[in-house]
Amino acid sequence: MLFKKGYLFVCVGKRVIHNSIKNVNSGPKRSIFGTGLDTTYIKMTETIPLSKDFFFRQLYDQESSTYTYLLADVKSKEAVLIDPVLEMAERDAKLITELGLTLKYAMNTHVHADHITGTGLLKRLLPGSRSLISRASGAMADVFVDPYQNVEFGRHKLEVRPTPGHTNGCVTYVSHDQGLVFTGDAVLIRGCGRTDFQEGNPHTLYHSVHTQIFTLPDTFRIFPAHDYKDRAVPANRVCGLHDLPPLPGDKKKPVKRDDTPQEAPPVL
Repeated sequence: MLFKKGYLFVCVGKRVIHNSIKNVNSGPKRSIFGTGLDTTYIKMTETIPLSKDFFFRQLYDQESSTYTYLLADVKSKEAVLIDPVLEMAERDAKLITELGLTLKYAMNTHVHADHITGTGLLKRLLPGSRSLISRASGAMADVFVDPYQNVEFGRHKLEVRPTPGHTNGCVTYVSHDQGLVFTGDAVLIRGCGRTDFQEGNPHTLYHSVHTQIFTLPDTFRIFPAHDYKDRAVPANRVCGLHDLPPLPGDKKKPVKRDDTPQEAPPVL
């Protein structure tokens, strides 16, 4: 679990829910930071409404459990796509074309180990678009960004915040005007990215989350790169019955998902 000022962040679709935290010795103990969790109380936090000239669409790849985000300036039609997946590139290109948008950047929060990025294919499908990633990632791209730079599209912009820990090159993209935070694998849904491989370091990730993400206003909404545990919308695809043992007499094996990431080459 990842906490902010006494609350647990859970992103469900476009809404951020804060679960009250109490330091107790009983009850569920799922926190990677050793804090007891009491989910008997939920506090809804007012969020910043999107401006009329800002387009936002959340996309999902069921195979890799990856969220891709399409953002655009409604007036200039310039768009950016965050964390595209190779197998979904044609879907994304079709949507961007149908909406009459021009893709400026296909950008990644980090080098992904659980899927291959779709930036390379998108550049072919949508000529003129460019790939973008943090310079610290060590990956190949057309554009490299450094901490606290802004990625601009139309009148809108995303601040680049360094959030290493899952990988050395992880960044979080923040839209201050719209109150949106795209955390990649730094903050997931009731969890965080793995730190046991590909440059991972739990101490670095803890520091990144608490200094770069949890210092943002409570009205900001967090959007992660993945839903590995069916805890967000669209989710619960097996009616909440996954990972349950079979009942006596059942012939079917329990439904389980393989969440083990596979290494992918850092090529965009």
